[in-house]
Amino acid sequence: MPLCILHIFLEVYIFQVKKMVHPGQEVIIISGSHALHQHEKLAVAVSKATRSHSLHETKSDGRFHVRTKTYLDGAILKEVCWILALSK
Repeated sequence: MPLCILHIFLEVYIFQVKKMVHPGQEVIIISGSHALHQHEKLAVAVSKATRSHSLHETKSDGRFHVRTKTYLDGAILKEVCWILALSK
């Protein structure tokens, strides 16, 4: 089975976070990577919070296109993590 490597563009993430910070505030971002199979509860949370949005359209030449964007729903991720933390 081929491996699919998903990653977060850290520079884009930092840029977006800086737009939300008020003047004088500081944000420290520590990056790292962990295999989800080593963190069962985190893997469950990510799995439950993964969503996708598809756009189906027909081009002028009659070709049919489907574009799908996969993302993590932050509200669900937060809720699932909170529930998993209570189940310790």
